[in-house]
Amino acid sequence: MNKIGKFITLFISLILCMGFAVTAQPLAKQKFGGKSEASTQKPAPFGSYSKGCIAGAEQLPETGPTWQAMRLSRNRNWGHPQAIDFIQKLSLFAAKQPGWKGLYIGDISQPRGGPMLRIESSCDDTSASVLCDGKVLSNLIANQEIHKSF
Repeated sequence: MNKIGKFITLFISLILCMGFAVTAQPLAKQKFGGKSEASTQKPAPFGSYSKGCIAGAEQLPETGPTWQAMRLSRNRNWGHPQAIDFIQKLSLFAAKQPGWKGLYIGDISQPRGGPMLRIESSCDDTSASVLCDGKVLSNLIANQEIHKSF
């Protein structure tokens, strides 16, 4: 193929890809959110936190000796096997601390990652507290102004 033919092929490919990216966005959250199981591929993340997906995710079981997954109806207790292992080990460590019995685990990821079907109001504020024997020693709340429009 000559240079002009290669250029035309490349140009058409770019146009098609740009058109696909614009029209695919509304469907991506339905495609990712519609999957109830992880892919059978080798575990691998693709993209970034806000625009990525995952192959071969592992599901955090509903309950364990030192953790409990929350909001199971969302099916967001999936993650890279290393992340799931980290969460389980962190909960074991937390359960050994005075006044702690373990961790409640909220949203991690959908089975294949990707955009969520809906925005959750729980991501408007992020908080962390330090407790000892049921007494709050410290508490911090961080607000994300960007979410107010939703």
